[in-house]
Amino acid sequence: MITITLDTPVVHDGRTVTELTFETPIRAGHLLKAMRSSANSAGMTQVFTESVLGVEPGFLDLLTLEDFAKVQSVILPFLASFQRLQGEGIP
Repeated sequence: MITITLDTPVVHDGRTVTELTFETPIRAGHLLKAMRSSANSAGMTQVFTESVLGVEPGFLDLLTLEDFAKVQSVILPFLASFQRLQGEGIP
């Protein structure tokens, strides 16, 4: 698992969230869920990230830009790997 500490804690559903933990290994199901749910890359990235984090839809909207950048620094390499596979003709 990969855990990041938020610089700015988030209050969500009456509890304070100070850390986010990424479910690892990241499974194909996370990506497939995102692909089914969104036609654009921004929406797909959000659904994929929320799925890997195990948070509710819209949770990422509560993060500061600094904390969102931390999340993206973890998740983007996984998405880049997928995009590379697609470029090689692997569906």
